[in-house]
Amino acid sequence: MRIDINRLVENRKATAILSVLIAVIMWFAVVFSVDTEGQHTITEVPVQLNAAGSTAGRLDLKPLIAEDSPIYVSVTISGKRSVIGNVTAEDIYVTAPIGGILTPDVYTLEFSGADIHKKGFEVVSINPATYDVIFDAWVPRILDVSFPIEGLTIPEDYVMDNVMLRPETIELLGPDSILSTLKSATISYDFDEPLTSTFNTTLPLEFYDYSDNPIELDPDFVRASEQGGGELSLPASVEVTIPVLKRKTLPVTIRLTNQPPGFNLDSLSYTLSEQEMTLAGPEREIDSREEFSLGLIDMREIEPGFEKQIDVPTPTGYRNLHDIETITVSFPLPGYDKKLLNITNIEITNKPSGYTITADTRQIRGVAIVGPASVLRSLTAADFVAEIDMNDVDLITGQRSAAVKIRPLNRDDVWAFGKYEAFITVREG
Repeated sequence: MRIDINRLVENRKATAILSVLIAVIMWFAVVFSVDTEGQHTITEVPVQLNAAGSTAGRLDLKPLIAEDSPIYVSVTISGKRSVIGNVTAEDIYVTAPIGGILTPDVYTLEFSGADIHKKGFEVVSINPATYDVIFDAWVPRILDVSFPIEGLTIPEDYVMDNVMLRPETIELLGPDSILSTLKSATISYDFDEPLTSTFNTTLPLEFYDYSDNPIELDPDFVRASEQGGGELSLPASVEVTIPVLKRKTLPVTIRLTNQPPGFNLDSLSYTLSEQEMTLAGPEREIDSREEFSLGLIDMREIEPGFEKQIDVPTPTGYRNLHDIETITVSFPLPGYDKKLLNITNIEITNKPSGYTITADTRQIRGVAIVGPASVLRSLTAADFVAEIDMNDVDLITGQRSAAVKIRPLNRDDVWAFGKYEAFITVREG
């Protein structure tokens, strides 16, 4: 009799499969009918401590537990094997009562657990069953940034201005037990050579206790606060600016405007309440300055005995080392006088093409002429021209007023005091 090897192999495969099925069915039968209850231990279950709504929360007492390093426990549970075999740490809620916490202290918390998703198991035990936790009050603390400058020298011709720090103060929010130990927020730098220009850098920020020991603040507990109640990460550095300016003493000057053409400025003397000003400014800029100008004075304002207080203009980026706010300019003009004239010689200059412009005013009355008294005695209205410069007048057709410049003829030491105007008519064509 011949044996069919292929059929025998096929039968053995079928027999193996059938055996596995029978074993599985028998295992389920045992689990569900013979041994349905059991215990299982889940590790790495996080403890939930929430002070919100409790007395501790209303007193702003919080546990000193980092968010990324919570307390973990092992929980032993009991129940049907088909249930507990599928339970994970997310299905177990472990907490501790904190309603009786009223003051900052170390408290021993007793843990309890619950089936948060109602899967049908019971908590048998928690390991560890208790845990010592520090509760502390969260308080604000403001520290001025300290920058003790040591070893810095400034050359004689230079000036160090106020040091600027950004930020100047650090506003912290954290446990009182930590913040109460802080003495200072400090930056430091070793200066090994004199400064002759503005110094800018960024320096690391360090915190020190009252024994002058450095403290490493844990960002899990201490945060920087901002206006409006928000929280920020702790600043790690501070921007430092030490303005260093060069000092220079400059003669004070003024400039005249609206003087007659060809006027001899050397013939006009004045005095200043301050002859010199000492400024401090950026080295390259101040080296190029040869004077300190108070600005312009309109010559039409000047008469014998004229005085004017001028605000001292301090350029941007400079410091006024004399701290002088005003300087008085005086024109005593001894031997000068005023003379009133009615000027009939009216000229219109720089007429635009395509327009006809005529002067309606026939004379400029009461023009005050200032000059040496010996010169004024011989001057008449014929020695002056009332000029209407159309370059200074808006071109509008019709009759309108226009500014008048009083110009002396053949004299370089007299001028008109005050402002004058005349009426003109502008026509097209």
